[in-house]
This record gives sequence, structure tokens and C-alpha cells, in this order.
Amino acid sequence: MVAAAALCAGLFGAAGAATAHRNLLVLVDARSGHVVSSFRLGAEPLRVSYGARAFWVVAPGARTIVRIDPRDPDLQRRKVGVEPFDVAARGGALWIADHDGNDVLRVDLRGRHNLTSADLRNPQLAIAYGLGAVWVVGADRILRRLDPATLAVTGTVDDVAASIEGYEPKIAVGRDALWISDAVRCAVVRVDPVRLRVTARVHRAGFGVALSSDGVWSTDSFGLAERVAGGKVATVKTGRGAVDVAAGGGSIWVVNRFVGTIVRVDPRRRRVTKTIHVGGMPVAVAYGDGYVAAAVR
Repeated sequence: MVAAAALCAGLFGAAGAATAHRNLLVLVDARSGHVVSSFRLGAEPLRVSYGARAFWVVAPGARTIVRIDPRDPDLQRRKVGVEPFDVAARGGALWIADHDGNDVLRVDLRGRHNLTSADLRNPQLAIAYGLGAVWVVGADRILRRLDPATLAVTGTVDDVAASIEGYEPKIAVGRDALWISDAVRCAVVRVDPVRLRVTARVHRAGFGVALSSDGVWSTDSFGLAERVAGGKVATVKTGRGAVDVAAGGGSIWVVNRFVGTIVRVDPRRRRVTKTIHVGGMPVAVAYGDGYVAAAVR
């Protein structure tokens, strides 16, 4: 499996950009494409997501989730779980995939009732909330559907996405399907949330997944953003080390780890329309409320 990953992904293939600015969340105004602020995280970030009017950065090594409100210079840090690996903020709560804890956590944003799932017996790597459920993918390749009220497992789908260190899946929730990236097998997988079955496996890209009105997008970790579903297959050259993707504001946003940039892609013209230099090694990107946020190591 490691050999297969090495053939289809370039994550470890080059040294990073200048590292003068490390462990930051960089905010970009999506309309102008200008950097408007940056926040020192105090720990190495892994992922960033948007929800409940804020960006949320996961720093597994510090057992920390950092909340960043684009309009507030003060950060909020929460120590949670054993090794929080991914977070979704929806439905009045944080939903957290805990890698070393082998479970899922619910942290009530109103300070009421927090909850921990049963032991799922494997590291949990990617999480999403939507379509009336919590969805989590573990290192055992299983997608689990959890009841948001109890965190009881109510259904499973086997062999959804493989993983090794540095090649973990991500989940995007659409109106009628889940889309899951599989970096090990260079694929993006569609799951029917009602029948709980894989209905498509597109063998392209596989690093991150984003849904837009123009289709389903992913990146290949070398230098391409690719539309893998929802329209004719399309590729756009974005830069070296395209490791994550987000959608919003009518654009696709890609972070290029090895050249320290965020790029804005016009999905209709299939071309890069803006390159934003952020330095360091950007490893994750999210869109929300007119801003693009890049987690930079």
C-alpha cells in the first residue's frame, strides 16, 4: 500500500518553501485575493474547517482545536480528546474525530452536554456533519454513520478510503451524497447516505475534496486541481504540492505546499486567476463567509 501511494502522490517529494512564518492561520479576502490577517496558532496545524461563524484549526500534537473569528483578533483554544484529527462545526456543536482516542467527541458550543462515543477500535481520521447524521472514516477504511444525539453507530460502509500517515481521507457532504477523498488509492468516492453503499469511485486526484455548483473537485498533491464529478473531467495546473482544496465565492481554492501559495481557480474557464504567496508550508484550506483560510506550517 505504501508503494502504491508513492506512485500516485508527491507529498514527500520536495522540500518546503521558506519557513520564516510557521504555524499560522492566514486569512485571505476571497473577493480581492489579498491577505488580510494572520494568526499565530502556537501549535502545528493539520486541518482547517469553517462553521458556526468561525474557522476551526486542528492541532493534533497539542491536543488542541483553535477557533478563529475573522472579525476578532483573539483566538480561543480548546484542549480536547487524546489526539483530535478533524473537526466539523455544525448543529450547535463541534464534532471531533479523535485519532488516538479511537472515538468521536461532541462538544456543545453552548456549554451544555458534551458526549463521547463508544470505543471504535481504530483511529478516527475524518469527520463531517450533515444529512441528519455524523459521518466519520477510520483507519480501518470504514465509514460510520452516527446518531448526533447519542453518538451511537447506526450504519457502516466498508472499504471506503484507505490511509497511511500523511495520506488520510477527508469528507464533503452534498445534498444527496457523501464524497470522500482517498489519497492512498488516488481516488474520490461517492457514497449513497441512504442505502449506505459506494456508488462511484473515480480514480483521479484524492487529496482533499470540495463541492461547488460546478462539480466535485480534488487535488493530486503534485500540481493539479481536478474536477472529478458533476461535469466533464477537467484539470488545472495550480503549483507544486497541491494538497488541499476548498470551494466558495464562485471559485476553487488550492494550497500548494511546496511553493507556499494559495491559488484561486475559475472553474468555468479552468484557469488560475490569482496566486497568493503565504510562505511556509500551507497544508489545509477552507472557505467561509467571504474569507479563505490556509493553515500554514
